[in-house]
Amino acid sequence: MTAVPAADHPLITAAREWYDAGYAVVPSHEDGTKRPMGKWKAYQQTRMDWAELESLLATDRYTGIGAIMGKASDNTELIEIEGPADLAMAALEKLRVAAVNNDCTDLLERIFRGCMIRSAGDGLHLFIRITDGTAKANTKLAMSAAGEVVAETRGEGGFVIVAPTPGRKGHAEGKVYAFIGPSNPAATALVTAAERDQLHELFRIALNESPAVAPAVAPRVMEPFTGTSSLDAFRATSWAAILTPLGWTYDHRDDTRDYWVRPGKSAADGISASTIEDGPMVCFSTNAGLPTDVGMSKGQVYAHYHHGGDMSAASRALSDQGFGDRVALPPLPAWEVDIGPDMSPDEAASSWVADNLPRVDWHDLWQQEQKEEWIVEPLLAARRLVALYSAPKVGKSLLMLEIAAAVANGKAMLGYQAPSRAYRTLYVDFENDPRADVRERLESMGYGPDDLDNLVMLSFPTMNYLDTEAGSLELLAAIRFYGCEIVVVDTVSRAIGGGENENDTWLKFYKHTGLKLKQEGVALIRLDHAGKDESKGQRGGSAKSGDVDAVWRMSKDGDDTFRLQCEAQRFPISETDLTLRRIEDGSGLRHEVVGNPGKDRHERVLEALRKHRIDKDLSLTAATKAVRKAGAVIGRGRIPEATWAAYCAGIPTWDHSQEAL
Repeated sequence: MTAVPAADHPLITAAREWYDAGYAVVPSHEDGTKRPMGKWKAYQQTRMDWAELESLLATDRYTGIGAIMGKASDNTELIEIEGPADLAMAALEKLRVAAVNNDCTDLLERIFRGCMIRSAGDGLHLFIRITDGTAKANTKLAMSAAGEVVAETRGEGGFVIVAPTPGRKGHAEGKVYAFIGPSNPAATALVTAAERDQLHELFRIALNESPAVAPAVAPRVMEPFTGTSSLDAFRATSWAAILTPLGWTYDHRDDTRDYWVRPGKSAADGISASTIEDGPMVCFSTNAGLPTDVGMSKGQVYAHYHHGGDMSAASRALSDQGFGDRVALPPLPAWEVDIGPDMSPDEAASSWVADNLPRVDWHDLWQQEQKEEWIVEPLLAARRLVALYSAPKVGKSLLMLEIAAAVANGKAMLGYQAPSRAYRTLYVDFENDPRADVRERLESMGYGPDDLDNLVMLSFPTMNYLDTEAGSLELLAAIRFYGCEIVVVDTVSRAIGGGENENDTWLKFYKHTGLKLKQEGVALIRLDHAGKDESKGQRGGSAKSGDVDAVWRMSKDGDDTFRLQCEAQRFPISETDLTLRRIEDGSGLRHEVVGNPGKDRHERVLEALRKHRIDKDLSLTAATKAVRKAGAVIGRGRIPEATWAAYCAGIPTWDHSQEAL
């Protein structure tokens, strides 16, 4: 993607200021909460690089930004004083009085002259950077007598919304996170670890009214290990397998022992050690680097040579190589994996639920416009998962490449109107040779390299399978890096590791990949093959059709005529049976809908809107209800968005609306 110039993009400009000041900046989530976007924990140690961050913000999918505190932001901590404004101002006065009484006025004023933000809830955010130590974990500094938080920190690995992000859920309309006075990220106050601790204590002295006692945590009881240890299992390895790779040379054997010559020594100069196959090794040579005249087990020799004699390290390494039975540790709850040292299990659980299992805001949902954002109506809508399958060699890859290139350029296709904008598209291609197939097809459609910046193609990519966690994370990383909103997988059978006929494979595909795409708001269209009996649907397990929002089947009707039928859907689709004609003339290779039902519906609905003089100030949903109430027959679903836009703009016909686009 060509990045939007920072001067034309205030959020990118702001993010750059934070980034240049050493902060680990990530986009904030667009669900209205104060959490970061997507899987952000990877950036708790090393911050996202600027190119990736800029590409994400340039998609205009995010309205806010935040920063990860601690190591990733060069050991930065946030001290937060809770709002509203009158309580925050009262807290400041208490802090100033306490600073005078505790001889730390200069330190407090240095913080106030640094980077300060007024939160959208009218609290205060004070940023400090520790110069000679690390950030502490999130810490509650002060509580009210009623047990409510008055002041707390966001430390190592914590996330905080920063300016100029608009208010989140629960904030008054129009509120934003804003710098106070001339404050800015570069002005972040520098303090020593001792000064940080002094600040924490000052906040406790000035503001804490209710000493908090951390609940006792019961120790985790471990069952005794009854399996075979890795060192015990290693005893089955022969001395030859252990010593020969180290340069030892076998010499001879007597009734009970084998004899060896140390590395760098000739057998003519004498033996260096003896071994008993199910017993110890005894070294005679003082130049072999082993203790002499002492029996050493196989594990001790391995530890000496590979781990400096550290038996614990040797045991772990052998376990990693598959020796012995692994200790079956009881699984930790998800929130205890990254629990901070100052957090109780209950606090960690509450924080994890808030971050990972946010509830639906019913009021917000009811306020949202109820309309489908069509990318290619009726084939693909934003945020939907769609399957398109056919028998081999019917031409689904050619059709999909045409659609992907047109969508990436915001062009009309199939005889339908153009999408409302261009969509950056990731095409994951396991099928087609880029030189022999892809380039030739795109050229025949009239595209050149300068037209394809918004179409990101991965050709025969080396990546893990998409029915695994590793594969889904790799795909998600590519989506975020390239800033894509649509993914095409051609074909999906080559992107899975499990059996195609196993339902468990497709359940895992949805769990690992489909669900993540839904959460990211990314649309997917995956291509697939029909089974031996084409009338029975896609090849593979029945769960294959259950994890998508629509299933389309493409079949051949004639030499250049094809049929698209929607066999399953879980959302309204206006046209479910289309006939396509493949055309190649002076205008290039393309497919067009025969009879163009989209055009017919557009002009029929446009005429109904004019006839009944529907108010142009209505929302799309309200207009749909109004025209139906007037007695007009407009087909399934709402008025097409492009039709409503044409009516409001006074565009008379389908052809004129195409020219306007």
